[in-house]
Amino acid sequence: MKHILEIYQFPSHFKNKDFMEAFDSYRQDGFDIKWVDSSHVLAIFSSSKSAWRCLKSNSAVLKVRPLSQATRASKVKARRYSDFLQPSGPRPQTSALTANRLIMNALGLRLNQSKSQYKAELTKLKQEKMDIPLSEKGTSGEASS
Repeated sequence: MKHILEIYQFPSHFKNKDFMEAFDSYRQDGFDIKWVDSSHVLAIFSSSKSAWRCLKSNSAVLKVRPLSQATRASKVKARRYSDFLQPSGPRPQTSALTANRLIMNALGLRLNQSKSQYKAELTKLKQEKMDIPLSEKGTSGEASS
């Protein structure tokens, strides 16, 4: 879990918004925090590359270290919630194909799209579905509750 860092020895008055402001440059790529206790927070980045960049930036206000050097409590929390602490991947490109079809059918209108355009968009959607790893589709074989 190289995409997770531990934040420690921060001011006691710090709240979620303070961490989000401190790590604002990482929020666009995907950044979240999970509290371990009152003096330790897990910083979850979208990739190990982002986490490494943060680790090397040496913030004057916040001390950050890799999970391998974290406290026992942080390591336990990261292991316990490992399924929820996975980095977020890029969202697949969306298409208006289904929405257009549903709206046009509901209005009783014909879709003004040539068959070749429709087939091309449908093929593109099928290809993107095939490119999504099984773990992202939620079919990893585990029972969901």
